[in-house]
Amino acid sequence: MPLGGPHRGFACQDAKGLPLSSAKNSSIPFLHSGPDLIRASVAAAALGMARRALAEAVAFAQARPLFGQKLADFQWTQAKVEIEVTAVVPD
Repeated sequence: MPLGGPHRGFACQDAKGLPLSSAKNSSIPFLHSGPDLIRASVAAAALGMARRALAEAVAFAQARPLFGQKLADFQWTQAKVEIEVTAVVPD
C-alpha cells in the first residue's frame, strides 16, 4: 500500500453533500496530510521498539547459561534471532 493510504483519490463530502476540497472547506487538505504523518511516526516508533527488543533478546541470549553453555550457542536460538534480524534490520 502506498504511503498515501487507501483514502487517496476518493472524493469526500460533508453532511450537506459539498466536496470537502471546496473553497468553503479550504483547511481540509491540510487535515488529509495528518494521517500520513501519524502513520509514519507510528511505524518509526514500532521499528524503534522492535530494534530495542532485538538488542535485548540478543543480550539476554548471550548472557543466559543453559545446560552448561550460553543460550546463544544453541542453533534454535540462532535461527530465531536470525528471523527477527531479517524482519527488523534493513538490507
